[in-house]
Amino acid sequence: MEILHRDDLPLGGFAGLREHRLVMGSTDDDETFASDTLIEVGLLDAGQSASISGPYLAYLTRGSGLVNGTPVIDGDLIRGEDLAFVATEDAQLIVVHATQ
Repeated sequence: MEILHRDDLPLGGFAGLREHRLVMGSTDDDETFASDTLIEVGLLDAGQSASISGPYLAYLTRGSGLVNGTPVIDGDLIRGEDLAFVATEDAQLIVVHATQ
């Protein structure tokens, strides 16, 4: 797992889990590009958890929590395999991962 804390990022170029999904296009759709990518935005209350199997890229935009036992805060960008997130305070987590 790799965590880039907000101060390290360059400027520029679930039960009760409220989430929004954006699935990129499919090969059956000629108006979008085909992709197996899923973008999920989770709004978690303190104590709630979310998990993803497989490789992922996550961005914590609000709050704090634990990713696979490692503390993260808002502004952290996390890349790894098999995400287990637990919110230690109300949080918003954006996760990009494959649909398969």
